[in-house]
Order: sequence, then structure tokens, then C-alpha cells
Amino acid sequence: MTSLTSHSEHDQQNTVSSFGLRWAALRGMLDSPLINADDQRSLRDELLRELKSIERAVGGLAARNEFEVAAKLDIIRQSVAESVGKEHVWLVDLLDSIGQDVSLLSKRFRAGSASAQTSASAQAQTQTTAPSARAASGAA
Repeated sequence: MTSLTSHSEHDQQNTVSSFGLRWAALRGMLDSPLINADDQRSLRDELLRELKSIERAVGGLAARNEFEVAAKLDIIRQSVAESVGKEHVWLVDLLDSIGQDVSLLSKRFRAGSASAQTSASAQAQTQTTAPSARAASGAA
């Protein structure tokens, strides 16, 4: 497996999206029953190191949109779920709730932006047709 720095040197920018996709792929590999075989222990350890490296790297990146915020929350949620006991399961619930809040706020923002654009477009159209209407009525 290649190191975190070699990924940044070659393929794509180190963004929350690219790290999030790599993190999800690693989680999928680690969830496979094949990786738990004794003869795969070194590969499993390497995948875990890469996973932890990605988790740390994502913390230093700014999310560019709500999907990247959701990806960061998923990474935190998974890590918290694995490390806290039953008495702290509320932390996972809290992270789920925050993720839902972000999604709802994003939808409201997009809906507000769309209606604002429609309103601004209609206003601009009214302003451009108004002088023509005035000229026509003045000429009559």
C-alpha cells in the first residue's frame, strides 16, 4: 500500500472528498471477512494505519460543501462508535443529529437561493420591460 504523501503527489488534490472516498474503500476492505484471516494480518495492519492516517489528515482540511461536511461527520462517527462504551452512545446519536441538521440547512439554503435567483431574475426582467412600456405609452 502506498503512503498518504504519495497519493497527494500523484493523483488528485487532497480534498475531503478524495480522502472520504479512500476512507470508505478502506472501511469496506476492513469489513471483509477475508482480511481477518491470520495470513492477512500484515495487510490488515497496513490498512488500519492508512485509515488512521486519513482520519487525521481530514481534520486539517476545510469542507467545501455539505457533502464533505457529511463525510467528515461519518469519519468522526465511526471513530467515536468504535472507541466509546455503551454509556457514551449518545455521542454517536449527537453526530447523527448534526449530520441531519447540516443536510436540512443545506436544502433550505439551496431552496432560498433558488427562490432569490428567481425573484432577482423576475425583478430584472420587470426593470428592462418597464422603460419600453413607458416609452410606448409616452409615444401614444
